[in-house]
Amino acid sequence: MLQLVKTTMAQQEQVLAFLQEWRERKETIVPNAVDRDASDFASYVKQIRDKESRANIEAGWVPSTTYWLTDGDELLGAANIRHELNAHLLNFGDISGMESSRARADAVWRRSSLSSRSRRRKNSASNGR
Repeated sequence: MLQLVKTTMAQQEQVLAFLQEWRERKETIVPNAVDRDASDFASYVKQIRDKESRANIEAGWVPSTTYWLTDGDELLGAANIRHELNAHLLNFGDISGMESSRARADAVWRRSSLSSRSRRRKNSASNGR
C-alpha cells in the first residue's frame, strides 16, 4: 500500500539505496532536502526533521517537512513540502519539491495496473462473462 511517511531511523537501508541509485545515475537528487551526507544516519534524520520547526532553520528559510513515498518496505520517492512561502519563494519558488526513483515508480505502477486488470478479469469470470 502506498504511504507518505516522515524520515525515521528505520528507513536507513532504503534511504541509502535511494541516494546511491541517484548518485550512480549522476542525476540531481530532488528534493534537495534529502541530498545530504547520510554516512551518520542519525544526524541525517535529525537534519531533515529539524527543518520542520522555524526554531531550527536559518534566517530567510521557511519550515518544511520531508515525506518518503513507500510501498511496504520499498522506498519510491521523496517530497519536501514547505509550510509557507516567503517573498523570494512567492516569486521564484513553489511549495514543494518531489521526485521518485523512475524504475521503482514504474514497477509499482505496473504492479498496480496488472493487479487492477487481474481483479477485473476475476470479477468478469465470477459474473459469468
